[in-house]
Amino acid sequence: MRPMKLLAAWAALAGAAIGSATVADAHGFGVEYAFHGGAGDGAGPRAAPTWFRGRLYGTTVSGGAHNLGTVYALDPTTGAEVVVHSFRGGRHGAGPFGRLVVVGGKLYGTTWNGGLSNCAGGCGTLFRVDPTTGAERVVYAFKGGANGYYPYSGLFRVGSVLYGTTPSGGAPCQFGGCGTVFSFDTTTETQAVIYAFKGGPADGGYPYAGVIEAGGLLFGTTVAGGLQNCTSGCGTVFRLDPATGVETTIYAFKGGDDGYQVHGGVTMVGGVLYGTTYTGGSPDCLDGCGTVFSVDPANGTKTAVHMFQGPDGQNPDGDLIEVNGAIYGATSYGGRKNGTVYSLDPATGAETVLHTFRGGADGATPGAGVVYSGHSLFGTTSQGGDSANCAGGGCGTVFSLKP
Repeated sequence: MRPMKLLAAWAALAGAAIGSATVADAHGFGVEYAFHGGAGDGAGPRAAPTWFRGRLYGTTVSGGAHNLGTVYALDPTTGAEVVVHSFRGGRHGAGPFGRLVVVGGKLYGTTWNGGLSNCAGGCGTLFRVDPTTGAERVVYAFKGGANGYYPYSGLFRVGSVLYGTTPSGGAPCQFGGCGTVFSFDTTTETQAVIYAFKGGPADGGYPYAGVIEAGGLLFGTTVAGGLQNCTSGCGTVFRLDPATGVETTIYAFKGGDDGYQVHGGVTMVGGVLYGTTYTGGSPDCLDGCGTVFSVDPANGTKTAVHMFQGPDGQNPDGDLIEVNGAIYGATSYGGRKNGTVYSLDPATGAETVLHTFRGGADGATPGAGVVYSGHSLFGTTSQGGDSANCAGGGCGTVFSLKP
């Protein structure tokens, strides 16, 4: 779940769920690693891992030598895991939530806190880690205010340039700024705010997810802003030209069965954007169980692809991926109340639940989405697994399954 969930007003819902659902627990599911927490290991992974040189690299929000998060490496063939780096807080950064990206053999990511002390706990950092030595360097410290702060999402690489978002800072707005989209040139190590959201009915606000690039344009989502049917707005899908800074709201969510609170980003399949809303859709869950939607970036036409109903998943929180024409994602809750991994046919909306998490050793709350490599899906759960050093349901896991 997001560290700052924006509440939205509920509207009465009507109609049946879009798309059918099938529960077919995957036989190939396995827990690759259960985090132990404490000083010797990470805890609470909130991002999907990244493949690099035959290993999975990822981040944990807590655990490690200073209990301020880690970068870890996992060999899925042996199950051997090592802490590559433990965050120290202060100017060195703390609390990495986002997925890592590789540039020039180094791992880049962001931390929610640490860095400059212009913000409570620090405004957050953009860091680089050498996966061989574990040496970490903060390559940029966010300044707060108009510069943005508290980066949450992972980064998207286009050549030597990284793009990301901050949910806070930027233009003056409710809760201290409506957020920004920024760029970082890894060659010159320069950062620039490309766009500052304005919120309100005319623009989005508070982008928790990252952006993707297609055809020289950036596409992403905001949790709030847009139509005011919800408190602070129902959220948007946007397009941004990084060369000019011109931003366009492609679609503004209406709330209710249309969905609202867009926590995850978008992926492009056949020229169409696909994403999820954390809430709205079917009334079988409080505030709605969440939806999968598509938006045509050319004309803004939005289609409800699937409405979650609870047993087939609830509250999709991470990004989607496309593999061989099918869409894959995860829900934070639903199933057996501990979350699901699912596949979806974008043409028909037919959904198949590949695994329902049971909690405990099986893992729980797989909110980050999944990645694909070597004919398997890999992801993380923020809870479940080893509970000896972590209160509230376990230190989290890395899992795999066959799609």
